[in-house]
Amino acid sequence: SYFQLVDHYRFPGTMVERFERKEGDGGGMSPGKLGGGQFVGGVKLNGHGIAAMHLKPAEGALEARRSWYFFGNKVISLGAGIGANSEY
Repeated sequence: SYFQLVDHYRFPGTMVERFERKEGDGGGMSPGKLGGGQFVGGVKLNGHGIAAMHLKPAEGALEARRSWYFFGNKVISLGAGIGANSEY
């Protein structure tokens, strides 16, 4: 019953437009449609790593470029080009 108590669109560290999605379109805990992002990936070497993504969901106007750098027990998160031209 935990998931009934939380706002799925406002988890800390997430970036989403807040509008209801239909079942089969990322709503109701179903996988969403593939978006239009240009890349996603990561690498790991000797306990350090990098992950990056171009976030551009299939529905909505949100777009962002995000990256995470992992150094042992430290994480640095960077974002660029973050924006959405919508009412959400």
